[in-house]
Amino acid sequence: AAMPGRAGSLLARGGLWPRPLDPIAHDVDALCRLAAAEVERGVPCLHLSLTSRALHPRCSVIAPTPADVETILDRLDGFLRFAVDELRLEPMTLSTFAGCHLDVT
Repeated sequence: AAMPGRAGSLLARGGLWPRPLDPIAHDVDALCRLAAAEVERGVPCLHLSLTSRALHPRCSVIAPTPADVETILDRLDGFLRFAVDELRLEPMTLSTFAGCHLDVT
C-alpha cells in the first residue's frame, strides 16, 4: 500500500518501505515476533497500521462490539510496551520519522 502525503514520498525517495504491523490481523505475540524479527534484520522503521474507523463499536465490521475494540486496544498496549521496553524503539509518526532520518533536501 502507498504511504500518503509527504512522508510517503520521502520514504519512497529514501528507498524505505516500513514493515506494516496490523493489530487487527495479528495478536500481540505475533506483532512482537514480527517486530523483533524486523529489528534483527536492521529494518529502520516499523509501521503500525490502524484506521480510526476500526475503533468505533457498532459502526465497524472490524470491531462491532466494545469488547472487540478493547481487544484491539489491549494488543496495541502490549505491543507498544514490548516495542519501547524490550526493543527500545521510539514511536513516531511517518512524517516525524522522515524528517528525522531522511535527507529532505
